[in-house]
This record gives sequence, C-alpha cells and structure tokens, in this order.
Amino acid sequence: MKKGLHIAGQVATGLLVVLLLFNLYFVISSKINGGEPKVMGHELMVVLSGSMNPVFKTGDLIAVKPGDVNTAYQVGDVITFRSPEDANKIITHRVTEVTERNGMRLYVTQGDANDSKDPKPVPQLNVIGQYADFHIPKLGYALSFIKSKPGMAIMLIVPGVLLIFGPMVNLFRELLKKEPTEGEAETAATQETDEAAVDEEEASDTSTT
Repeated sequence: MKKGLHIAGQVATGLLVVLLLFNLYFVISSKINGGEPKVMGHELMVVLSGSMNPVFKTGDLIAVKPGDVNTAYQVGDVITFRSPEDANKIITHRVTEVTERNGMRLYVTQGDANDSKDPKPVPQLNVIGQYADFHIPKLGYALSFIKSKPGMAIMLIVPGVLLIFGPMVNLFRELLKKEPTEGEAETAATQETDEAAVDEEEASDTSTT
C-alpha cells in the first residue's frame, strides 16, 4: 500500500513538473513572439470564428507556417493575414485569386463558409503565413485562458505551489510521527522479555511431556 502511494506521488510530481514547464514555455514563447507561441517553427493561433468551416472551427488551435515578403502563395492556399482594414485583426482565409498592383502581390481571399469574398485584397506585407494543415479541436480555448492574466497566474502559480509545498507537507508528517518515549521503550522491552520467558517455559514443558 505504501509503495503504491509512493509511486502515485512520484507520478503526480512528474505531471506537475511537465505542466509547469509547458505553461512556462507557452508564456515565454508568447512574450517573445509578440502574442502567439511557437512550436517547431510554427505559430499557434486560436480560431475565433466559423468562417472556415469545416476545415477548422471556432475554438480550434491551428498551426501557421510563417512566411515573408518573398513567399508566394497560390490559389487554394489557406493563409493567415492582418486585415487590410484593421491591422489588429488577424484572419485565416483561402486564397481565391492572385493579382498584382505596382509590383506588389495581392491576394483575394474568402472564408470557405462565407458566401462572398473579403472586402479588400490582402497585400503581401500583411500575410503572416500559411495554414500548416494541422489543428487541434477546441484546444484554442485552453490556450486563450493560459494567455490571459488570470490564466497565467493560475497555471504557473498552482503547479509551483504544489511542487514546493508537497514535499514540505510530507516532511511535516514524518516529523509528527510519534516516537516512543523512554518509558514506553522500557515497557516494550519488558513485554518482549516476558514474552520470551513464556515461550521458553512452554518449550520446556513440551520437552518434558
């Protein structure tokens, strides 16, 4: 029983360490990249609308492969870009047409679930990257929570506190275990002596019968 509890405690500690490192990675990565964490060179983004159903849905976590001004996208590619109307708004839609104006590549885009094209073509400079054809359903909600201030506090502080205070609690329990006093030790020794004497007497009786 004690061995099982010890193993369970080690497993729980290991999971807490993994969770803490996972949270630290995402928080630090988000800060370094200006808001979006990166894994293996891909930016992780949360889907905020259903405009690309059924490719991915609201709340899904998608991977985006970053590009640059020299990256050429083709009709049919799903790209992530800053809206030409609002640079703070990030959209992931499919390229339906590629045009050029004054030597600058422009992309006409549309969400798969939308009935019409996006209002304005997307300049190459606005494109962040291309959807890497990888998403995890609904995990975006968890990432959004982790990135929030309350989420950061909970996901970093709670595992850290448990890791610190868990061993302290175990140590405190060990210290609280009652050690036998001098009198109790003498009583126990006397009882052991009496029991030994009784055993010898019984053995003697048996041998003389």
